[in-house]
Amino acid sequence: MSELIGTYVQARKKRKKVISMLYSMLYGGVVMNNAVSLATFLLCLIARDLEWNFAAETLSVVFIVTMMGVFGGYTVNYLTAYIFPVMLLFPLAVGLVALFQLIWKPAASAVVGC
Repeated sequence: MSELIGTYVQARKKRKKVISMLYSMLYGGVVMNNAVSLATFLLCLIARDLEWNFAAETLSVVFIVTMMGVFGGYTVNYLTAYIFPVMLLFPLAVGLVALFQLIWKPAASAVVGC
């Protein structure tokens, strides 16, 4: 919440350089948050020797995080128009999960009632 409030206060200055820096910070925060969350989740699975049934979701997250990282790595100034391709990444992620679930069927032991 503090990052959101700080971003809002800085964005009210309405300077192009400040806004671009804020976009950069937010994109970096999103990528790092997703990468750390995924790593923590995988570490818990490995440490407790749990069954893995989330290949589609994980691959979708890794793909989107990689795209955001590449996009942020090659962009110096963030334009307001960049919000549209970034907003399209969410439906793309959902579509990728559906596609990957068609490719990788869940294990028989994971299906309830078998």
